[in-house]
Amino acid sequence: MSSLSLTILTPKGIVYDGDILSAYFPTTKGPLGVLPGHTPYLASLNDKGVIEVLTNEKQKHFFPVFYGAVEVKGERIFVLSEDCVMSSSLDQAKEYLEKKAPLLQKGDSLKKAQASLRSGLNK
Repeated sequence: MSSLSLTILTPKGIVYDGDILSAYFPTTKGPLGVLPGHTPYLASLNDKGVIEVLTNEKQKHFFPVFYGAVEVKGERIFVLSEDCVMSSSLDQAKEYLEKKAPLLQKGDSLKKAQASLRSGLNK
């Protein structure tokens, strides 16, 4: 079976870099499921959500994620996010989101950059 290469990056560094069978991303346009052969795609991630990944070894990984973007290009997927970690379970990922959300909402640099970009485009 074909696989995809997934790289997840944050300002702190690489969170994940490996081959996967499939992934689900929480985007602002709705859920995005990606399998090998997916059409090229670029989307914004929700303010907070969980990326779900199935590895080639049939293991599930969960990544609580705050803001960012996902790009699907050929058999490569790139994720850029304000904050993301790898969790062993969906419950653990959701718990991380709840604990971390108030901290990021107070002074989040990505939100400020997006607002600045929008105001520059509207001039």
